[in-house]
Amino acid sequence: MDGKTEDNNINLGKFLPLGAVVLLKNATKRVMITGFCSIRKDDPNDKKIYDYIGCAFPEGIMSTDQNLLFNNNQIAKVYSYGLIDEKMKLEKYLPIGSVVLLDGGETKVMITGFVASAEDENEVYDYIGCIYPEGVTDTEENLLFNHDQIVQIYHLGLIDDDEIIYKNALEETMNEIDNENDNEVENIIEPNISQPEMTQGGATEPVTIKPVMENFNTGNSFFED
Repeated sequence: MDGKTEDNNINLGKFLPLGAVVLLKNATKRVMITGFCSIRKDDPNDKKIYDYIGCAFPEGIMSTDQNLLFNNNQIAKVYSYGLIDEKMKLEKYLPIGSVVLLDGGETKVMITGFVASAEDENEVYDYIGCIYPEGVTDTEENLLFNHDQIVQIYHLGLIDDDEIIYKNALEETMNEIDNENDNEVENIIEPNISQPEMTQGGATEPVTIKPVMENFNTGNSFFED
């Protein structure tokens, strides 16, 4: 129950929320999650505890004595997430298109990119974003913020094979960068633990960004080698 699909190794969090609609591997019918951590009552020899209880989507529960039991590593695709509030916070990096609220903010922010810093500073932020629902009003101005500033997730962006590949490659690259920085003792600087100044939107003041991953390549055809 590690929250990762076996093939693509995507971290979905400990458990997907109730109401999430998924497709299981080698299946053609979607399933909606209705519960967690159950055992089969029709087979006393099966002592396994399954991650999820589910029902067929869109039909729903047809009989109270019939439930689908499955594990996180059987999930091939997530079509829709159930309610995600401040008590259920997924690990970074959330997909682009996700709409969140930041600590100290009153205005929603939509994630538009990852891993950047302002042109006049060296601190690297997890996310690039724009005010929601207004969107990008100036291509030279962006909101920069970190994952730990997110206090609520209103909507998760699309998660498909391309997003999974990109996220895994991004995490791997960032881990390599972190390891390289840890090994270069002479270049280590004291971390800046102070929170960025908040605006009404809960993010830093709009800035012109300096991409950190300019040559980042996931192997997808729309990236240049």
